[in-house]
Amino acid sequence: IPTAYSPRRMAASLIGNASFAALSEESDSGAPDWRSARILELSEDGLFLSTMTLWPPATKLSLRVPIPGERLPARLSGEVVWARTGEPPGMFVRFIEPKDHPTRERLRAAEHSRERPFEKSGKPRA
Repeated sequence: IPTAYSPRRMAASLIGNASFAALSEESDSGAPDWRSARILELSEDGLFLSTMTLWPPATKLSLRVPIPGERLPARLSGEVVWARTGEPPGMFVRFIEPKDHPTRERLRAAEHSRERPFEKSGKPRA
């Protein structure tokens, strides 16, 4: 599990410039309060979301994550591992589903099959 956001790791796992996830705190009461967050990093364990809305560690979240080439977003559950207010502000959310869960396998397959739009520097390719 990453303990901090690292631009060097971003090149290997960035989903894209305009990929956003929808997230809401899991609750038994009322309708979900969906928020949008930019996905900066996707790994086998979870994702780093750039957002001004930060939840404390151990908060359970419902996630809707876009999968390239698919019409509907993946539905996953996650748990906030850490959050920070630095640059960029955001939090790392660990997936709760087991690694062999079909949705996680679809995310993994989509990530490994797509062309990387960024160089190792994290800058867009010309």
